[in-house]
Amino acid sequence: VANAKTQRAVGVLIYPDPADYSNLGPTEALFGHAHLGTGDPYTPGFPSFNHIQFTPVKSSALPGIPVASISSSAARQLASILDGSDCPTTWQYTVFHKCGTSPTGTNVRINVSNPLVEKKILNIFGVIKGFVEPDRYVVIGAQRDAWENGTVKSAVGTALLLELAHTISGMVKTDGYKPHRSIIFASWSAGEFGAIGATEWLEGYAASLHLKAFAYINLDAAVSGYKEFRFSSSPLLKKLLEEAVTDVSRPCPLG
Repeated sequence: VANAKTQRAVGVLIYPDPADYSNLGPTEALFGHAHLGTGDPYTPGFPSFNHIQFTPVKSSALPGIPVASISSSAARQLASILDGSDCPTTWQYTVFHKCGTSPTGTNVRINVSNPLVEKKILNIFGVIKGFVEPDRYVVIGAQRDAWENGTVKSAVGTALLLELAHTISGMVKTDGYKPHRSIIFASWSAGEFGAIGATEWLEGYAASLHLKAFAYINLDAAVSGYKEFRFSSSPLLKKLLEEAVTDVSRPCPLG
């Protein structure tokens, strides 16, 4: 959207090309936001907490032109009236093959009805205090909202977060387990709007987290199948993850 604006576009229509989104039907549109950043777009760089009073500042990463999401079927109708030469090969997906303008007298009107409403969000935290370094902590987090693919995107992560909190707290109470560092369980709100809940918390406690946070474990979309196990992390955790994987038996046979 930002690139389109620099090329003097007055609006942008975003559609899911079947080549990239085979799981969506021809009449289904994408969900998302056009903010080129994360967090509350009206408090860029500082937290939007209740007790912190700042004059709202509009983020420069907000789109400066209207944006709307349409289906591939609607995009195909628009593509059929375009004039001009063939698009570059890398642009030729299922829908668009011509790059150009519409015939004279043919216009597209974009109506975006998104009212600007202030909504309060709520992050939820649980803490197990460490026994050796209680002022150092491991943060385990998951967002609990989703616009689509909710089972994979948020429900699985939230279920894992709750079960980990329940299991580890039980180990501390009944099994004598004593975690070296404190463990923070974080349920983030408004993740689909640009990781607002997590970003505002980070902005509010950036100095403390920089000094005291030991690691962050992200549970979003933690389980989406059973054939492969994949992980990504800081290089510092590579050896730890490899050792953990070897200690867990594979629940499903190969093949």
